[in-house]
Amino acid sequence: MKEILKYLNDPVYNEDIQSLNKSLDPQINQGFRVIQEELGGTIHERTDLQPLVDDDDNSEKIPGTIWLTKNGYIDYEGNEIKAEIPYYVLLSSDITPLNKTEYVRVQPISSFTIFAGPEDILIDDESITGFKFIIETWNEQPIALNLLDKYIGKYDQKLAYRDSTLKISDDLKTFRKYEIRNTQYLRNSITSYLSLEENTQDSNGRVVFNYGNTPVYSSFSQISEPSADYLAAAKISIGGQQQSCTYEQKIGKHKGGVELINEEKDVLEAASLDGSLKEAVYRDLKAGSYVVRDSETNDSIRIRL
Repeated sequence: MKEILKYLNDPVYNEDIQSLNKSLDPQINQGFRVIQEELGGTIHERTDLQPLVDDDDNSEKIPGTIWLTKNGYIDYEGNEIKAEIPYYVLLSSDITPLNKTEYVRVQPISSFTIFAGPEDILIDDESITGFKFIIETWNEQPIALNLLDKYIGKYDQKLAYRDSTLKISDDLKTFRKYEIRNTQYLRNSITSYLSLEENTQDSNGRVVFNYGNTPVYSSFSQISEPSADYLAAAKISIGGQQQSCTYEQKIGKHKGGVELINEEKDVLEAASLDGSLKEAVYRDLKAGSYVVRDSETNDSIRIRL
């Protein structure tokens, strides 16, 4: 049990789990193997993090279904969010609209049945996920609907039970503290959206720039000329007057090899390019996420319009 808590406090790469847990219950190791197999053994090599975007197919996203979540994404403020392992979750609510996005409430699933408590739902059967598990009813939280990655199956109430005789030990308290921390990346998918909404209430609109996982909100104002050595941002026409917001941040070597990429990974073509100032102009951009990237170094700034 102490070794499990050691792992949860400081997660290691999947290939190290076997050596860390040699003496533990085989079903726990099986839980990690199943997660690894679900993602083809590449859960720690997923470097193609993508912005959260809506999925038109919500047919299976109903209460009582079990899903594997993404373990990495770009949140609504442009931050890179990564988890050591993805989580299985049980959907516990219907899909709920939230302005321009949607969310659902979930209860995380854990293969660490040794840490079951009186509130947990135990599934002592491997037919649903490939391993026995507990449903953490005490850890319910909202997540963005588009964080759900792969449909696993349906919750079978006939296989479920609770054990009211279980006690809340110190080890169990520690386990729950780690689980709340390790599932923070799930609820961040919706709290980042709420932060975006709160910070973009300006009637003239705002743009979010993010470099190094540091979001900066910039309001539109009268046009000012940025330094020629820096990247500038966005310009709109409000009431017939041109307004802009400016963000200055050096990236890469800045030798003219700067690209603008949209959510579909398309490299956009500039309407005009001033070779002396290294200034590219992109017109009629739609609301959404973009990446300004140095083509030589891949150093980048994320932008949400």
